[in-house]
Amino acid sequence: AQKERSLIREGNKLYKDSLFKESLNKYLDALAENPENNTAKYNLANSLYKNNQLNEAEKLYEELLKSKDVNLENIHYNLGNTQLKKQEYQKAVDNYKKTLKLNPQNKDARYNLSYALSKMKQEDKKDNKDKNDKKENKENKDNKDNKEDKDSKDNKDGKDNQDNKDKKDKKNDSSKDKKKSDNQQDKNQQNMPKPNELSKEEAEKMLNNLDDNEKQLLQKLIQQQMQQQKYKSDKDW
Repeated sequence: AQKERSLIREGNKLYKDSLFKESLNKYLDALAENPENNTAKYNLANSLYKNNQLNEAEKLYEELLKSKDVNLENIHYNLGNTQLKKQEYQKAVDNYKKTLKLNPQNKDARYNLSYALSKMKQEDKKDNKDKNDKKENKENKDNKDNKEDKDSKDNKDGKDNQDNKDKKDKKNDSSKDKKKSDNQQDKNQQNMPKPNELSKEEAEKMLNNLDDNEKQLLQKLIQQQMQQQKYKSDKDW
């Protein structure tokens, strides 16, 4: 018992000098002498906290809460500080409240409780903002998808319009070609000599190549043709 008390005193001196790693080694040595020494456990938990070994400190404080003959007010307060540092704000709030229930005059616990509550509100606001941002991003994505669908529809309509235009142009070209072909055909027909029509020169040429009987017959035919042309002209008038 003498040795473990001596080790605890050495650890306390190192702790006071902010040599937390060295102090926790002394407390561990004390616990090796007596594993049930709650003073060594409590001081060890404080050194772990100061050494930023928060999980180990939290676990040791929670074990001490189950022990007898311990200062529950201080353990709840230190456990609240450990959880506050871990950003476990709800747990910290619970332990500060338990501290104040044991000692309503504990100003440090009251101050830390107020601080932990304010951090909880900030976390709630941040969570709500993140949810709203996520919802807004989803809505923006949906709007973008709808726009892309609209663009796709517009592109399809544009293709249909272009197809209709191409068909119309093709039809117009076909009609134009047909009309042009008809006009050309009419022109060719106009240029073609009409049947039974002979020019004076052609008639004379043919007469020179015929004998007397044939000439007389051909002259008769030519006269008949000329009479028919005159009759037709009178009818047109």
